[in-house]
Amino acid sequence: MILIFGRNDHWISKLIQFRTWEQWSHVGIVIDGKVLESKGVPVIEYIKHILLGHELFSQHGVDWCSIDDFKARYVETDLRWVPGDIERALALHGKAFDMGALFGNFFHQLWEDPDEYNCAELAFHALYFVDKKFAHKVTPATLYWFSLPLVEGKPCFTA
Repeated sequence: MILIFGRNDHWISKLIQFRTWEQWSHVGIVIDGKVLESKGVPVIEYIKHILLGHELFSQHGVDWCSIDDFKARYVETDLRWVPGDIERALALHGKAFDMGALFGNFFHQLWEDPDEYNCAELAFHALYFVDKKFAHKVTPATLYWFSLPLVEGKPCFTA
């Protein structure tokens, strides 16, 4: 399964990079030339939703984008390989974004919703070799550590 990692200069991206001590702040799954990713609600819009009951207008959650769109949003990207089940990822299409897990990760709290997924939870859910009960603790950096580089489109098993 091919993952695409990204980072940009947005303050949320920088905050995630600072918190995880890594350069990556977002991850998606490349499937048939498209990217399945989970996009969050803008933080201010989400806070207004929680505190004031405002309706969420931004498109968020697990959905498709083109690789070009992904690369346009992120200054730097990297393609890597992990052993995973694309069908597990596809089954999550349309699920809501897990803002609770995102905030919980920052504040070391268990605020995740088991039926919602942030970008790292989405990719983590599709991996073969992990216990799903730890998905709320995963970051794009964690997934990067467990992935392999691609050489000529194939995973490189040698360093």
